[in-house]
Amino acid sequence: MRLEERIASLPQSCGVYLFKDEAGNILYVGKATNLAKRVKSYFPAPAATPKLSALTSQIRDLDYKVTDNEVEALLLECNLIKEYHPRYNVSLRDDKRYPYLKMTREDFPRIFVTRKVKNDGAKYFGPYTNAQAIRQTLKLLRTLFPLRTCQKKIGLKPQKPCLNYHIKRCFAPCAGKMGREDYGRIVEEARLFLKGEQDRLIKRLERRMGEAKEALRFEEAIILRNQIQSLEKIRERQKVISTKPLDQDVLAFALGPDSACSQIFFIRRGKLMGSEHFFLRGIKDKSKEEILTSLVKQYYYNATYIPKEVILQNEIEEKGLIRDYLEQKARRKVRLLIPRKGDKLNLIRLAEKNAGLILLEEYSRSQQMKEEALGELQRILGLRELPFRIEAFDISSISGTLATGSLVTFKGGEPDKDEYRRFRIKRTKGRDDYAMMSEIVERRYRRFLKERKILPDLILVDGGKGQLNTVLRTLKKLKIKLPVAALAKEYEHLFIPGRSLPLILARNSSALYLLKRIRDEAHRFALAYHRKLRKKKLVHD
Repeated sequence: MRLEERIASLPQSCGVYLFKDEAGNILYVGKATNLAKRVKSYFPAPAATPKLSALTSQIRDLDYKVTDNEVEALLLECNLIKEYHPRYNVSLRDDKRYPYLKMTREDFPRIFVTRKVKNDGAKYFGPYTNAQAIRQTLKLLRTLFPLRTCQKKIGLKPQKPCLNYHIKRCFAPCAGKMGREDYGRIVEEARLFLKGEQDRLIKRLERRMGEAKEALRFEEAIILRNQIQSLEKIRERQKVISTKPLDQDVLAFALGPDSACSQIFFIRRGKLMGSEHFFLRGIKDKSKEEILTSLVKQYYYNATYIPKEVILQNEIEEKGLIRDYLEQKARRKVRLLIPRKGDKLNLIRLAEKNAGLILLEEYSRSQQMKEEALGELQRILGLRELPFRIEAFDISSISGTLATGSLVTFKGGEPDKDEYRRFRIKRTKGRDDYAMMSEIVERRYRRFLKERKILPDLILVDGGKGQLNTVLRTLKKLKIKLPVAALAKEYEHLFIPGRSLPLILARNSSALYLLKRIRDEAHRFALAYHRKLRKKKLVHD
């Protein structure tokens, strides 16, 4: 069915639509109260922004899913963006990798780090973007509340306690050293700690310590005293934000050239308990309202706790719908506030300032890494100039059929997708990777000579000595002298002209990291084109 027919057949129902390109890749995910009206608004009206124009020019197909209401559509939209990371949606970067602390739903629960949130009745705390922070939290948690870490089955018969019991890192319920009721009390205290309710937890521990003293259980009282002292030290480091014992999240972001950094402050019971930052991509030509809307939807889609107040930097789209979704998830009232003055506005400004500093630091680090990688590559290869423009080639085929080639271009350590090219292998018959490589290299640079274009500073090929020599012979035939290198996949050995043995770069080499990134991108691009041709052939056959 043609795109026009697909658009004409859309229902006037609430749901989610997915725009796809020629290869079937998802370009954009959106939701609508009326699918027919919303999708038709993209065509044939002139695009309001260059990015929207680029999107509509690539749409070749669409899919849709009908939902019962707008909240369901919102939820499905977040889920699909998280799954596919479409190019034209604002999305949290690498959100699939963020770890959580999981408290299992067992008679004797455990707490451990996980990266998968399941609907299994367990309690999840997070996400944490800082791996060091989650390790420190877990270490402190196991010191204060030594819950078991093993997966032994408890209750059949007492077992011999392990080393963790002897070093006071487990209460050994498997050996009958602690019953279910007492263990459950420790679990509840650990939960209060993870929720940031330190004041409530300290009062609870003080009450237990008093009871232990009265019952002459002095060893237990000493353990409780030590826990209280540790928690009070943590409390002293926490900044008091409000005299009111409120739970709040503060969300703000700072804009960069091609990404944004969001900063979230977590205020629990009036105290600043911590913060997290997230990078957002796909922000070009997006308004502040669109960016913050995407951040709120995607962050709270994954969040395990929603406070009573969410303080926002600016207005968001569909505020009422998002509030309904948050209230449905939290099962209570949630307020979305955009402050104009006072302490809450100062918190927004502080969060925005922090986001800007993190973004600047990340950008500086990224630029420094690129410069270091290019400088190291120049030294390793003995180049006269910095290899600013690098072009990489790769071949993809199955037993020589539907063979394709790819060319990717990196400038200053970053991909320049406008300069990517695809090749159908025309002259080479059968499975001869060397001949195929020679063909696409010759076609590329013969055209460059004809059109008098600027040649690259370095050519990179996927392979070993054979591929390297093939490219060198082809360039010699064209009377072109260019630096060439080949990176072999198995051991990441680097082959260069004039050396019989490969260069073996250090695993943490920034130059090796850059070369691998370029080589892998060329492979991905070639494979994507090959799959597209194979899919077309299957349809026609």
